[in-house]
Amino acid sequence: MNSSSKIVFVQSYAAPKAMAADNGIYQQVCSKFPNKVFPVGFYGPIVRSLSTKEALKQAYKGIRKCKKNDLLFLWGGDLPIFSFFLTSMMGRKRMILGQNLILHKKLVEERWTQRFRYYIYKRAFRTDRFYMTVNSEPLVDYYADWFGCSKDKFFVVNDSMELNDTDKKILSERGKRDDFYVFCGGKEMRDIDGFFKVVEMMPDIKFKAVFRQSDLASTPPVCQTWSCSTTRRVKNFTALWQEPLSAVCH
Repeated sequence: MNSSSKIVFVQSYAAPKAMAADNGIYQQVCSKFPNKVFPVGFYGPIVRSLSTKEALKQAYKGIRKCKKNDLLFLWGGDLPIFSFFLTSMMGRKRMILGQNLILHKKLVEERWTQRFRYYIYKRAFRTDRFYMTVNSEPLVDYYADWFGCSKDKFFVVNDSMELNDTDKKILSERGKRDDFYVFCGGKEMRDIDGFFKVVEMMPDIKFKAVFRQSDLASTPPVCQTWSCSTTRRVKNFTALWQEPLSAVCH
């Protein structure tokens, strides 16, 4: 970046306030590059992921705001490849940095949409204007080999929870609970079957989990289910636990 360049920081989720749910990353970038960061937010009454159509529109907004010598920083999801695809179609070469690459070979083999993602990533990594962060060192070797590109295309960025005051408080309170339990949750290739096998093998341990309903073939008999479908923050997810709980989602 030169003295006149800026960073266009594109939000990948809806939120009541711009850049309000990124673990404090936006504020950190602003502190490192004062007066150089320009946000592209997406308003919504609750924090949620964007639909494909919304993400494409968001990518387009970022491209429109980004000049030739600027950096387009895409916060998560498919914004990086949407932005690369659109800049290629529009004939606008832009330097692109995407956050937290997650792509799985099994899904690429099973779903045409994931194969499409793979081929866009593969093409993007062969240019001199596309980079991604990953959250562990081994993933650099893994993705470089899979995409057939240089390891220089990836930057390792570890857990960012310590950057955010709210998350700092959560971290500081871990281990202080009288009600001990093991938690598992998420939507990116979690080993749900393996988790339930562990639950069955350890009946004396309390477990809590939150998964997408569509990822559950069925609810194992060892677990009780509480539907979160009407809870805004965990819409379309199901909470499972080994013992009855008064509150699972906050």
